[in-house]
Amino acid sequence: MRLPILPHILLVTLLCTSCVTPALWEHTNPQEYVEIPSKDITEQELIESGVSYYRDDRRGVYYAEKSTLAKLRDYTLRAIGTPFTVTLDATGVAIMVVGLVMVETNAKKTACGLEAHCKRETPLFHHSWEVH
Repeated sequence: MRLPILPHILLVTLLCTSCVTPALWEHTNPQEYVEIPSKDITEQELIESGVSYYRDDRRGVYYAEKSTLAKLRDYTLRAIGTPFTVTLDATGVAIMVVGLVMVETNAKKTACGLEAHCKRETPLFHHSWEVH
């Protein structure tokens, strides 16, 4: 009984690729606007601060551009954090792939019965060193 491992590896890779890195990039988006309730700030204050903003009357909020300091923080966190998150993502996928390989190996042994009965009659790499 042969379990096809390649589809499992592809499925796990598709489902688990880069789970941490996109989360970091989503939470540190320097282009994202900050939501400010209209009760906390006036439109005049936004105009005086010189930031880009827009108003959502339906929700009663302003969306203001992040400050230069906040953007710098986001870029810095991305630059420092991305190598670590990519490593975590790759490690998670590698652990799952190794686990799938181990499951397939154990399934082969179980399907074949005892390990001693699974030996091939002819070796995979049979080299004759005799000179004819």
